[in-house]
Amino acid sequence: MKQRITYLVQDPDVFSPEQLDVKGGSLTLDQVNAAKEHRVTFGLSELPGELSKAFEQWHELHIRWASESPYNAVPPFTSRVSPGLHVFFTPRKDRSEGPLCHLLYEVFGHGLICEDATESFIKLPILSERFSMSASTQYYAHVPTLSNLVTYIQSKVCKSSSRSCKDAALSLLSASYVDIDYDTISHAVILNAYWEQAPSTESWTETISLSGNEETIEVGVLIHEPNPDPEDIGFGGFLTVLGEDTKP
Repeated sequence: MKQRITYLVQDPDVFSPEQLDVKGGSLTLDQVNAAKEHRVTFGLSELPGELSKAFEQWHELHIRWASESPYNAVPPFTSRVSPGLHVFFTPRKDRSEGPLCHLLYEVFGHGLICEDATESFIKLPILSERFSMSASTQYYAHVPTLSNLVTYIQSKVCKSSSRSCKDAALSLLSASYVDIDYDTISHAVILNAYWEQAPSTESWTETISLSGNEETIEVGVLIHEPNPDPEDIGFGGFLTVLGEDTKP
């Protein structure tokens, strides 16, 4: 499992490197006012059997969830969808849709109206199947909270002894949006979560630690920098690989 955590500082004038402290395999932030993105990449072998078997039947699956609460999207995290659950799906030509609706029920709640993907999903227009780069079907449901997803991750994905995994799952309840992506080429599942700001206060005071030798965590604390090319976005700041770097 690989993790990349990015903090985008909102006001560079009030940020100091002294607010970051690296010790051993951990990094501590002290009152850092920033937007945050947490990206986790799973190999299929790291997922529960029912999930890995299902993903192997699919060509691609993209899930977008957005909160009903208004939020500011900070570049480069500016992708937006309407509040609720959006699912974009393409089956493999030689396979059925498999238990897609069943898994959506289990992960996001039984309030979803989805009995069969062929009936519940809307087919999207594809001008050329040969060069298509988008999903072939789409589904939407009003899902105001990710409480079911949190419960599923804590009980099915996290190891029973992993407090950090369960806490990370719980933090999704305050996320502004969550994206989950899979395609048969990468053979990996990527979960992205974004917070406009710290949920309880305006700043982040937390410690990020390695929980296992097989884990990789990169933490970036970045500041937007002016760029003469308006089409490019420039950032500067600090990047730390936990367990390898001794300072930001």
